[in-house]
Amino acid sequence: MSATPSKPATAGAVPQHASLIQRFGIALFALLLSGLAHAEPATEDGQVAAVIQDYLQGSSYNQADQLRRAFHPEARLYLSQGTDGMREVSITEYAGWFSKNPGQFNGRIGRLLGTQVDGNIATAKAEILIGKDQARFVDLFLLKKLGGQWQIISKTATRYPDAFEDKSAAYYKTFPFSIEQRLLESKGLFRHGVRNTSHVEIDGRLITGMNWQSTRDVATAIIQSLEAEAGAARVDPVTSR
Repeated sequence: MSATPSKPATAGAVPQHASLIQRFGIALFALLLSGLAHAEPATEDGQVAAVIQDYLQGSSYNQADQLRRAFHPEARLYLSQGTDGMREVSITEYAGWFSKNPGQFNGRIGRLLGTQVDGNIATAKAEILIGKDQARFVDLFLLKKLGGQWQIISKTATRYPDAFEDKSAAYYKTFPFSIEQRLLESKGLFRHGVRNTSHVEIDGRLITGMNWQSTRDVATAIIQSLEAEAGAARVDPVTSR
């Protein structure tokens, strides 16, 4: 019985398995293009996080322009001074502190802890470790979306009450002193609320919050204070006598 001769391969013919691979590759490529074409823009939280990263990167590597880019030109920063003082500076002055040795790491290590967006305002929280002793600070940010762009309009730095700290942790042992104890030793007042809840302190024109959860209430208190001052200024001094 003679074997049936096989048909000669047609010139240029593609084996079946190779054809399937080609078709699969084309379909996958089309899906990728479709995904890119319909990719969603960055979320609001992602945009806020990107702004905070500009701050962290700029302040850690002496990139004044990148640092300045994260802030509104009229932003105010409220920084610790001494053991129990506070200093208010502009973003222009603050960015100037990071103008030497551009691109060089200066020992600041920062990481974003969280963001919260509510309409066109947002808050963010970051941890900053500074120096060989890794002194720990928590930066709190208030951001606003202006002209479609998120910008930091206010920043402050704080430490937690001793009751909220893990005193057995290695980071706590690097602190040179307890701010709470220093205040009490100086016969100062040290008040705080329940952990992870809003707590606002008002003393004249000084308005401050305990943590990032207090940001909205701090902003409300500031607005109310400004409105009260504006209302008092509108009172006719003649009729008010």
